[in-house]
Amino acid sequence: MDKDKKYKVKNQKYNYLILLFGHNSSGKSTISKEMLKYFELSRVNGDEIREFLKDKINYFKDSNYSYPNEKISKVNILVTQLRIDLIKELINSNQNILIDGSGIKKSARKKFTQLVKDNKKYKTIIIETKISEIELLKRLMKRDLSNSNDKWVYHYEEFRKERYESLSKSEGDFCLEYNQKNLDELILNLKEIINN
Repeated sequence: MDKDKKYKVKNQKYNYLILLFGHNSSGKSTISKEMLKYFELSRVNGDEIREFLKDKINYFKDSNYSYPNEKISKVNILVTQLRIDLIKELINSNQNILIDGSGIKKSARKKFTQLVKDNKKYKTIIIETKISEIELLKRLMKRDLSNSNDKWVYHYEEFRKERYESLSKSEGDFCLEYNQKNLDELILNLKEIINN
């Protein structure tokens, strides 16, 4: 596949809202950056918005996103609302949209897919990033070791593991899986979906 040329679809019938979700450290940011090499997408990333708030707003400077607390809950509400407002604007501009975020609960994913539910110009593609628990814990431990204040393993084991809801086929027009080894296949599937 030629990464130097973005995949452009002639006579594209629909615009696409692509929602990429999975556990922290499951590869969402990596795969979304790969997708941007192939497709013209407007990417909406909650982590980047959180980092902006942490870097630019004094009140949030000491926020630790690996450990849930009242301040982080406020940040998450702000980030979700900003993402929704941004996505609405992109929909009004007929953009193809890539949302990457944890979205571990169906209700969280539904907030985004509902934005195009009645819009006949849009189809939804939902991609779940799958990873073995052993590999996930290794990645989370690596994150923890890179910053002594982080508690990603604790956050996963105490909060996120039990709350995780896998993708059901009824959630989107197209439901795909990324398993850490099928990137080329995933890109080909996306091209095929967009081309039909």
